[in-house]
Amino acid sequence: MKRIVAGFYLLLCIGHLILELVAKSFSNGLEAFVTIGITVIGIYLAWVVMTLIQPSDMVKNILDKF
Repeated sequence: MKRIVAGFYLLLCIGHLILELVAKSFSNGLEAFVTIGITVIGIYLAWVVMTLIQPSDMVKNILDKF
């Protein structure tokens, strides 16, 4: 369940990043750069969460077999 939420958040952040890049092309400003930076950090954190959950699921499946 957490992996689904993290994947959805990842897609949301990527979509937001694209929208910010489009908005930045129309208006230059520090605010756009700050928002893009925060979005990139959010994408990185969601990616880390997805990769951390995957091995624990594999370990859980192995333990369930025994």
